[in-house]
Amino acid sequence: MDDMILTQKQFRSFFTKEGAFAGRSVRGYEYAWPKAIVPILIDDKIGERQRQMIADAINTIASKTCIRIRPATRYDDYAVFITNQHNGCFSEVGFVKKSTQLMNLHPEVAITLQFISMSSCMSLALLMSKVLQIEINM
Repeated sequence: MDDMILTQKQFRSFFTKEGAFAGRSVRGYEYAWPKAIVPILIDDKIGERQRQMIADAINTIASKTCIRIRPATRYDDYAVFITNQHNGCFSEVGFVKKSTQLMNLHPEVAITLQFISMSSCMSLALLMSKVLQIEINM
């Protein structure tokens, strides 16, 4: 499992003596999505079953948080592109001000998270983790 794609600044804030190891984190508005709205584009290669699992994760997040995830439009300057074309499960952390941020949810990856084994990163719990990873600063 690949997990997080960090900018250099995020890496320093997580893994240096001045960062998380000093009791700090990357929380804050710098990486927050504007107005807590996340536009997404779903790769055409993602099948109907995976799309439904993504929708379930998004609906669960919407019911429990202020985060709103919606389809991107041509008027959006930024969006998260959800694909399954790479190995692993990973996404960029927070809003990193790129026109397209990548989230990969490969369906054939076998992973183990502590005591929980999953045969795919397409489980609801892991999907919510990946989606919230893009929202970690809200």
